Amino acid sequence: MKIILWGAGNYGDRIFARLGADNIVAYIDSDPNKIGKTLHGKKIISLEEYESDYKDVYIVITMLAENNIGTLLQEKGIFSYFDILDCPGEYYSPENYLNLVRERILDKIRQVNRCYIYGDNFFAIDIADYAAKNKRKISIIIPPYVEENTKEVLKKGFPKLKFKEISSFEKMSELEGRILVANGWDYEKLSENVEKNKLINIFDTHEYVTEYYNHDLKKYKDIHLGGSCFIIGNGPSLRAEDLSLLKDNNIVSFGVNNINKIFSQTYWRPTYFTMSSFKCFEEPDFTNPEDYSEKGSFIADNYREFWHNNKSDRNIKYHGIYRSSLKLQAGFSDDIVKGVYLSGTVIDGCIQIAVYMGFKNIFLLGNDLTSPQGENNHMNHFFEEKKLESVFYVPQFIKEFTVARQYAEAHGIKIYNATRGGFLEVFERIDFDSLFVDGAFTKPK
Repeated sequence: MKIILWGAGNYGDRIFARLGADNIVAYIDSDPNKIGKTLHGKKIISLEEYESDYKDVYIVITMLAENNIGTLLQEKGIFSYFDILDCPGEYYSPENYLNLVRERILDKIRQVNRCYIYGDNFFAIDIADYAAKNKRKISIIIPPYVEENTKEVLKKGFPKLKFKEISSFEKMSELEGRILVANGWDYEKLSENVEKNKLINIFDTHEYVTEYYNHDLKKYKDIHLGGSCFIIGNGPSLRAEDLSLLKDNNIVSFGVNNINKIFSQTYWRPTYFTMSSFKCFEEPDFTNPEDYSEKGSFIADNYREFWHNNKSDRNIKYHGIYRSSLKLQAGFSDDIVKGVYLSGTVIDGCIQIAVYMGFKNIFLLGNDLTSPQGENNHMNHFFEEKKLESVFYVPQFIKEFTVARQYAEAHGIKIYNATRGGFLEVFERIDFDSLFVDGAFTKPK
């Protein structure tokens, strides 16, 4: 397998480490200052050089703004590319668990006499290649909706792999053997036409990689059954005096990521702290997350160095499930023992943890969604920042919050947005001040 990585930055580094130098031909980058240099011994080339010298090699887009690059490539008549975000999160999340996933899938392949991989994403290619290297050659079923020219490009790009074409979803039921589904967005469609016992969903890795599970989390199940809590975002509307009011009323609250930057302004501290951004560890004032909460700090498992050095039982490990492609339905975990979805915002992860704990009234505060899609390029916070986050995440935020609202409605849970202003309109709005009568918290009727 030979590919070219688009993006000679952090994500390119991650993908390089997971795929190995032997599989990488070169990098492409749009930064003219990088062109002609090398990274990990591989040349960094321009798109023009790719078109002239490397056009038969598939591109894997490693950058978050993959939709813009995909559009650019299509405009130039280039269809030999994959979006890394169409793969499970193990391909691009901060910590490398990819070989664990490959081995678990290989176990499944070894357990059956005959099987196929269904999909046209890089995940399908990589697993087929990994199986072949382990003396288990299996055919890749190309989805029936893939255009003919794209099928031919795919076969030409990976001549050592076997491909099988199916004319319709209905024809899939005629295949003998099991079908490993690598295109996560097609599983429901396939299950309408193929017996479910023939399908194996390999995209949702947390369902079969049991090494991710933290059974200690079971003690948090329904510990706040029927209660109310506030989930505090880091938006610019956040006020220290509002947090102090939560403390005065002994209201359970969740703080996230850089919430410690407001501690000097209030005696409030969150009941629980939740972190998903590895960038927090790069902050000079971010030290011991176990000190950022009264009862426990939930930290994702994708910071292996942190967990290797962790000395506190007040830090609580959970598995972070990354699902960032806009092609995919956002996820919502009702069993945090297996994992918590972290596709774009830690707030959604907090909602999943709060639901698991049994809360029936969940209030969001400081969740401004400060940049509606298309108006500018940044997300702002209550603290001064050196580098602002990209607005690319906004569509993913909306998808995640919509699924969270739908789950809540189906299970008798109310999620309110008590943020002062902002652009988040997925949840029912409620005025923060109206929740406190003479300083005392009153639940909405």
